[in-house]
Amino acid sequence: MRQLIGIFSAAILFFISGISFAQTTYYVAVTGNDSTGDGSSGNPWKTVARGISGMSGGDTLVIREGEYDIQSGLSISSSKNGTVLNPTVIIGEGNVVLLFTGGYFYLAGASYVHIKNMTMISFYSVGIYLNGCQSCLVEDVTVGSGGWNTVYSHQFFGIYLANTQQTTISGCNASYLNGKNYSVYGIYLEGSSQNTISGNTCSYNRIYHSGSRVTGIYLNNNSNTNTVSGNVCEGNMQSGSESITGIGILIENSDGNTFIENRLINNRTSGIQCQDRSGTHTFVRNIFDNNDCILKNLGSVSVKNSIFIDSTLIVQGAAFSTVAVDHCVFSGTEQPVSITAPVSNLSVTNSIFYAESPKQRAVSMDSTPAAYTVSNDCFNDQFAAVSSFDNDTTTHLFHVDPQFRDRARGNVQVLSGSACIGSASDGSDMGVFGGAQNFVDTDNDGLPDTWEQQYSDISLLSDTGDPDFDSLITFDEYFNGANPALADTDNDGIDDAAELLNNLKPWLPDTDADGLNDYAELFVLPSSPTNSDSDSDHISDYFEIVYFGTNPMSTDTDSDGLGDNEEILQYGTNPLSADSDGDGLDDNVELNVENTDPTNPDTDGDLINDADEVLVYHTDPRDYDSDDDWLEDGQELFESMTDPLDNDSDGNAVSDWSDFYDFQTEVQIGSTNVLGFTPVTAYSAGRYVAAWARGTSFVNIKNVDGIILDNDGIASGTISLSTTSTLYAIDVAAANDTFCLAWSNGGITCQIFTPTGLLYGSPVSISSQAGSPSLASNGDDYLICWQGTDAQYAGVFASVIDNDGTKIASSFQVNKYTLHNQRTPDVNSDGDKYMAVWGSATQELSGSDDEGIYGNTIATSPSVVVQSTSDIHINTYTTGYQSSPAVISNGTNYLVTWQGPGDDGFGLYGRLADAAGTPFGDEILINGFDPGTGTLSAVTGTGIGGWFFVVWAAEEYTSGTGQDIYGRLLDNDGTPVGSAFRINTFVRNEQQAPAAESNGSDLFVVWQGSGQGAAQQTIYGIYFDDVLGDTDNDGLINLLEWSNKLNASDNDYDNDGLDDGYEVLACHTDPKVPDTDKDLQSDFFEVVAGTSPLDPMSLFMFNVSTDSSGLVTLAWPSAEGRVYYIDAADYCTGTYIPAAEVPALAVPGMIEYTDAGFDLDNDGSIGALDFAPSDDPQVRRRFYNLRIQWDIK
Repeated sequence: MRQLIGIFSAAILFFISGISFAQTTYYVAVTGNDSTGDGSSGNPWKTVARGISGMSGGDTLVIREGEYDIQSGLSISSSKNGTVLNPTVIIGEGNVVLLFTGGYFYLAGASYVHIKNMTMISFYSVGIYLNGCQSCLVEDVTVGSGGWNTVYSHQFFGIYLANTQQTTISGCNASYLNGKNYSVYGIYLEGSSQNTISGNTCSYNRIYHSGSRVTGIYLNNNSNTNTVSGNVCEGNMQSGSESITGIGILIENSDGNTFIENRLINNRTSGIQCQDRSGTHTFVRNIFDNNDCILKNLGSVSVKNSIFIDSTLIVQGAAFSTVAVDHCVFSGTEQPVSITAPVSNLSVTNSIFYAESPKQRAVSMDSTPAAYTVSNDCFNDQFAAVSSFDNDTTTHLFHVDPQFRDRARGNVQVLSGSACIGSASDGSDMGVFGGAQNFVDTDNDGLPDTWEQQYSDISLLSDTGDPDFDSLITFDEYFNGANPALADTDNDGIDDAAELLNNLKPWLPDTDADGLNDYAELFVLPSSPTNSDSDSDHISDYFEIVYFGTNPMSTDTDSDGLGDNEEILQYGTNPLSADSDGDGLDDNVELNVENTDPTNPDTDGDLINDADEVLVYHTDPRDYDSDDDWLEDGQELFESMTDPLDNDSDGNAVSDWSDFYDFQTEVQIGSTNVLGFTPVTAYSAGRYVAAWARGTSFVNIKNVDGIILDNDGIASGTISLSTTSTLYAIDVAAANDTFCLAWSNGGITCQIFTPTGLLYGSPVSISSQAGSPSLASNGDDYLICWQGTDAQYAGVFASVIDNDGTKIASSFQVNKYTLHNQRTPDVNSDGDKYMAVWGSATQELSGSDDEGIYGNTIATSPSVVVQSTSDIHINTYTTGYQSSPAVISNGTNYLVTWQGPGDDGFGLYGRLADAAGTPFGDEILINGFDPGTGTLSAVTGTGIGGWFFVVWAAEEYTSGTGQDIYGRLLDNDGTPVGSAFRINTFVRNEQQAPAAESNGSDLFVVWQGSGQGAAQQTIYGIYFDDVLGDTDNDGLINLLEWSNKLNASDNDYDNDGLDDGYEVLACHTDPKVPDTDKDLQSDFFEVVAGTSPLDPMSLFMFNVSTDSSGLVTLAWPSAEGRVYYIDAADYCTGTYIPAAEVPALAVPGMIEYTDAGFDLDNDGSIGALDFAPSDDPQVRRRFYNLRIQWDIK
């Protein structure tokens, strides 16, 4: 009974484990949509991240052909695990490229997850990373490190397995990976066991500058009992610094691994290398071609059925218990087997040693093993001795087939089935792997019976016969390793005789072992079938044809003077184009003459391509500011219209920078070595204060510095504070008589300062919770807000102190909704009450992870009270994640801002709220941007003269490197005034973390950045006078004059007859250029004529009258090649009739046109109604309209 129960239980377990659940297949396409798509075939998602988040364990995600830009990596956790019958599959369809500009493909704790058929290009440290995974599959995946021209500065791992078990990596390509320093690994195993690494290619990886090693496949730190088979590791670290090792397969601190049928070719240091206490390993049917097999510090090792061509088997290091070499082939090296380590038991058996020139010995040993056997081996007569000792047994001197070495490069399995290589002087016979045999030739035809019996009856095989009719007699077939029963032994499309005529091997379909079929190389491809590198440029024919498309018979495919090898392996240029970056300069010129980057058309990033800099403008293509005037060359040529080679183009003793920015520019106001977080600002009672944290490292930020400015922006004092523990966040506010600084360093603390920056009293402990403080003042007291923790979730808490630091109210909770996290609060005051805002999770829609923006108002007099009984919902668009809230007051209303999706797409949004915190009006798009191509951070702002000014850091524009500081003005109704504009004028390096304050008329903006000669992060500030004033009365306020780079004292900067304000706000023309659309009609003329000054193809109109004779004469400037078509209309009817065509001018000039009248009634003649000439002056002088359109012929 017990046995039956056991059988029944096993059956149940088998049934349960075999259950197959229904799978769902989802789709991702570059044309899809994450918001409206449902992941179906007809309505796919757009991003791979959305696809992964939308699938469940056991589902399939199909990524359709295309390139996907992935900025934050991809992650798969155990929540997506499949089963043995229903694995989770992510598979590419067609040519799929995942471009990781940030992060990598990360599998954490995954099981039964399959990743297939795609290319991953990573600009980070790894392509695909499996950590703690089991029973996963990575198949037909190509990983790359951004190409040769993208050099990663640390270690790079193509495929990384950490603590991963029973996983297969198959058919993958981890080649041409690169690094700047440190190490590069194609496939890396750490602490990973029982995995299969099969059929992968890990070749031509390298490090550019300095480092330790480049490895195709690496097993490290207890990576045990893995099977590594059928892989190709070729050319790793083939060129570059001689100090860097290049290894095909490296094994360290691991045990019990098996290596089968791997091809190790031309790796700089070794093909396979075991070292550092690696245990027992087995090597079977591996091919070593021009790289050694180095076995060091192993307990025991077995090397079987392997081929060594120009390669040595080296045994060294600590004592070995057993070294067994059996059925191996050695050809061409000085010492085929070199043993320097003490070995207890050595055997070298059934192996063949062949040399083309005299050698000392086949087996070299430094000391005599306790027991050793060198037996049943075959040596040709070039060896002076078999080994270092005299007790070698059963050795034979064979006349080995001279083609043996080439034959050994072929397929191992074909080789192991071959017959004897030749006859020995003592009459015995040696098969390639078969041991000694007697040489028997019953029919005396010179062919051993053992060979003849493989194909036919003995009597039927004559050494002069040709059974397969391939024009090759049987003896020649035997001698050349061909099959006498097959005309094409290797089935490569070429008969055996033809192969011999072309110096090919009839038993090998790929004579030169370059991965290309002999037939293809002989008749189709431009490469040699007898040379794996036909042009000797150190890139195999296979890689030239399949990977690079270069000519394998030419060392310089694009004839630019740079070898293909240099372009691919050293410079990262395109070997198929003489001008890789298309900038007009050949790669050779850029590298060897101009020293510019041949892969970047604009080496210095100044918006002028290298060729134009060299050939047209004669500026320095390696220096974005050739004349060192702080204006980039591109700015000077296309924006300021100054000479990029003269820092004072107009000779007025004022630099071009100062002329162009003819008022406020940023200045350094703070110390260098600024690390950490946003500088903060405040204003009250005629004083500004700006403060920032400073430290020597991110874990040693213990100082706060600051500056005090008077009402005119003149520095009048400083503040300074030191703490004993690391600061994590700060904020500052100003009351009528004091400043207050709040900080977080394990708790929330405040310190009061006098108006001159002196410490007032002692620090005030506000809370033991360590959230980031937000601080504001209504003039009489201070309110501090922070993110803390209630009974279960994050919440918004506050405390109140008066302006001398006395605590008025202890910690109280602001948010009323407490069922989920409330976070990242911000607070401001209208001079009476306070308004706090924050991000609230799940409050918009119960059960959703979306976050909305909420707030509440707080009164501090006569008592402290949160005014609304429920949180106030600010945003109206509730789909998606609204985050990073900030609040600004203009003294009457509040403007609450946030970033996230909205009706107008993703961007920076705002909404007005009254003094009670009640929102009104629609959401306001302050600035839109694509989160896929830019970043937005650190939003803040200030009220200014009843208006609002919002400032933020963004990387959405391409003015330079990294983020810039942007601002936008909104009127008191929340209507944006003008466009968003860049505040920082120095556009190199990272500018970030802005803050802004106003005294009601002027504006003070600070930020953290680097530039203008400062190598480290520094605090910069800019002060704008009278920003809402209109000094030149042109309808454009002074701040917008600055943002448009105009002169606030000149109402018509470009002298085109239109005021700057009218151009910017009404016409949207460029106030710095008199003809915005460059159609040779001034903006003024087009505006008056009623045509578009923004469209060079638009119509233009005249209201004209005849002269006293009834004639009309018109004149206008024209470019060459323009044909004009004139229509006319009666002033009363307004109907246009085609009237005339004016032919084009051959060169630019003035067009003059005279006409006596127009046939407006289309009766074929000019009459009174057509304004024909008349004796009556009233008839002769009539008004009518002409409409003129132009085209090019």
